[in-house]
Amino acid sequence: MQTASKHVKARMVDDQLVAKLLNVRSLYDQSLILEIGTALKQLLAQARVRRMILNLSEIEFTATEMIARLVSLNRQARKAQIGLVLCELGPSLADSLKVLGLEKLFEIRTTEAEAIETQVHDASKETLEYPV
Repeated sequence: MQTASKHVKARMVDDQLVAKLLNVRSLYDQSLILEIGTALKQLLAQARVRRMILNLSEIEFTATEMIARLVSLNRQARKAQIGLVLCELGPSLADSLKVLGLEKLFEIRTTEAEAIETQVHDASKETLEYPV
């Protein structure tokens, strides 16, 4: 597994980049959000892949700033024609995306295995625009 930062590990599965946030239960610290956001953007910029899968299983709580970074990452992925898939969202993060109306913006899968196996990207998600 490739290390993108202390809190982001990544590996290749076929033509997909699978990244997982580690050792982070609560994302409220601005410096940590910046570190993770930067690592994810760098991974995406360097990737020569069709899809990036982001496993968020260890995140219990997050600030809206991290959600904004996910929206920005999604925008960057679309520009590069890379599908961004979020998986293993905890109840709090899933609820936050729903309350903010952002669950329609992302392709979301229940498990990492499902995200890896599901090859079809829902193109309708690419037409939604959310300013950040």
